[in-house]
Amino acid sequence: MPPLKVYIAAPFSWKNTTALEVNDRINEAGHIVTSSWLAETLNPNATLEDAGESYWRQVSQQDLDDIDAADVFVLMTIPPDQAKPRGGRHVEFGYAMAKKKFLLILGPRENIFHYLPRVCVCEDIRDVVTNLNAIATAQNLLGMYCEKD
Repeated sequence: MPPLKVYIAAPFSWKNTTALEVNDRINEAGHIVTSSWLAETLNPNATLEDAGESYWRQVSQQDLDDIDAADVFVLMTIPPDQAKPRGGRHVEFGYAMAKKKFLLILGPRENIFHYLPRVCVCEDIRDVVTNLNAIATAQNLLGMYCEKD
């Protein structure tokens, strides 16, 4: 089974904790994470005022390029009783949807677009990995049966 390329979207404040754990589990399952934002050196609790316009332009374009490079988009959502951060991940979700990526949500639904039939809601990281492996297997089978001589 060839590895999938996976983009992880999560609150920036989770980059050194929860998002990194999800990154590690996806890598351990044999898939490749394209989310370069996880390696950014900016403080996880940084505000938009902590960097200049050119920095934000550069990293936002890199995020879109990373989504373009991915087969699957995984959105980490926030429970309804927790404060919501800035929300760039929702823009990324819409971009991935428009690019026809496979869409997985890890956590509760946060908006109406999460109810679309092509969005798979996962309860935990095991569920995410199971879905990634199923997508990879399906793509491999399609490739075997659709190859041209």
